[in-house]
Amino acid sequence: MDRFGSYKGLMLANIAINFVFPFLTLMTRDAKRNGILLGVVGSVIFVGHWLDMFMIVMPGTVGGSLHVGIIEVGAFLGFLGLFLFIVHRSLAKAATEPKNHPFIEESLHHHI
Repeated sequence: MDRFGSYKGLMLANIAINFVFPFLTLMTRDAKRNGILLGVVGSVIFVGHWLDMFMIVMPGTVGGSLHVGIIEVGAFLGFLGLFLFIVHRSLAKAATEPKNHPFIEESLHHHI
């Protein structure tokens, strides 16, 4: 096996998680209006971005000795915590719905 042969499966998983899964899942209009499905797809994309960064850094630093240890998992959980903290803090400060907008009722009850 060549030097980076153990990364071939992760490379295919990276393509599937970051492109194929979101593309096929969010193809229909109804899928983009389902909040639970958007949350699932967003979570999968977040994990996919971590895998993408893992694939950028690890082959050049450790070569063919692929492993996911406590440092990698801890870095992922720390990044996730920081991301959620910043997003929730920013959403708490700003109004998520416009005030006195003339078409707010129409946009809240749209049916196509």
